[in-house]
Amino acid sequence: MALFFRRAGAPRDALAPATAALVEACDGDASRLALAASFVDDCCGDLASFRGGGDARAHLTYGEIDVPSLARVLRAAEALRPVRRFADVGAGRGAALLAAAALLPDAAACAGVELDAVAAAAAAAALDRAADHAFRGCVAADISVARADALEDRRWGGADLVYCCWTAFPEDLRRAFAAAFAAAVAPGAVLAVTTHALPDAAPFRLEATLSVACSWAPDVPCYLYRRT
Repeated sequence: MALFFRRAGAPRDALAPATAALVEACDGDASRLALAASFVDDCCGDLASFRGGGDARAHLTYGEIDVPSLARVLRAAEALRPVRRFADVGAGRGAALLAAAALLPDAAACAGVELDAVAAAAAAAALDRAADHAFRGCVAADISVARADALEDRRWGGADLVYCCWTAFPEDLRRAFAAAFAAAVAPGAVLAVTTHALPDAAPFRLEATLSVACSWAPDVPCYLYRRT
């Protein structure tokens, strides 16, 4: 059974004056990017101090894409399809999830799935902090994270963009997830994966390859596919 944490979007007509001013300030792309990065830092804390727990697959090395690079992934995906629903498969401590919510002002939902208990708890705590953050008024999306095995719990399948940082996944696990993506990602939706291309592209079509900065390297390939 998945444990599910949710934080609803802030009502725009109930914003405090200071928050309303911040909403006005984040209209431009550059301003939103800077505020999104600050939002993630404030809510998630220091990556260097974070360690995963002892659940299955928790031995995998933890890492994250940085906020400017995720913004590039989102722009590339939106050139293929409007992204109203974003999903992070293997959401970790929730940094990419919160960044996507902050960078997609018109998104309806940003949902993450994370197996590791410590990481999922860290993500839930980050969402708690996000709910009270001034920048939450700039974020329209409902943001949620579930503690679950994404191979079994496929609530992410209905997203317009499914993002998976699977750099540290061994080949057998990548094949298992590739099969899950093929079965669950909706036709026309976009799938983004890091470092390793899909072992078998069908039923996806490669649309773009980006070089993105992550916590472990500044030039990690990120492959964007569209589900045919």
